[in-house]
Amino acid sequence: MKKKTALPIALVLILVASLLAQHSQPPAQAVAQPSINWIDLAKAAWNYFQPGFGVSPSGINYAHNTWHFITDWDLGCYVSAIIDAEALGILLSDGPWGANDRIEKVLNFLSNRPLHPTGVPYSAYNSDTFQPYDDNPSNPSDAGRLLIALYRLKKAKPQLAPRIDYVVGRNGFAKFANSVQTNGFYGYYIAHGFYLWGYTTPQVSAALKTPDTAWSTSMVDACLLYTSPSPRDR
Repeated sequence: MKKKTALPIALVLILVASLLAQHSQPPAQAVAQPSINWIDLAKAAWNYFQPGFGVSPSGINYAHNTWHFITDWDLGCYVSAIIDAEALGILLSDGPWGANDRIEKVLNFLSNRPLHPTGVPYSAYNSDTFQPYDDNPSNPSDAGRLLIALYRLKKAKPQLAPRIDYVVGRNGFAKFANSVQTNGFYGYYIAHGFYLWGYTTPQVSAALKTPDTAWSTSMVDACLLYTSPSPRDR
């Protein structure tokens, strides 16, 4: 399956939210060249998630506007984007297609979508019909990404905690905790999703130690990796 994702859009919203939180009053001498309006940038990124373009009428986003399916990684990006867009004031909380309405649609999907016979989500779903893309199960990476987003949602909207706890349990994410990648910063990131929900398996614990072990590994001089071509090779 060719995986397409709206991850850059969600990253823009997360980045803007982080920058504004940390630098709401930038030093007078720090002048961006050229000047950047971060809110306008976030609004442009959020435009992808307009109903009928990047989001289905049923309320679930498309991994790509020409590929109307979604993995749990893509859904995690969408949930985080909703949280950040609301925090930035570019998405209203109430009303049709406001933050609360969108989250309601997501939780409804997670509460009712068909699951793989093993008790975990399928690899991807049709965003319009909620039906599985194929017969394959999901994977630890996609589960970990969605778990991070659901944890953020639980903190942002504590009134939804019981429902969020339900969908986490219903979708069998704990079954992936023993298969988390234990090395590399990708695995380190994914492991946080399981750790935040209390799934501290040996694999998750090992992945979370990645920053500690990185300093003991051999270093590579990046400059030595590049050799200037000889004049006759140019």
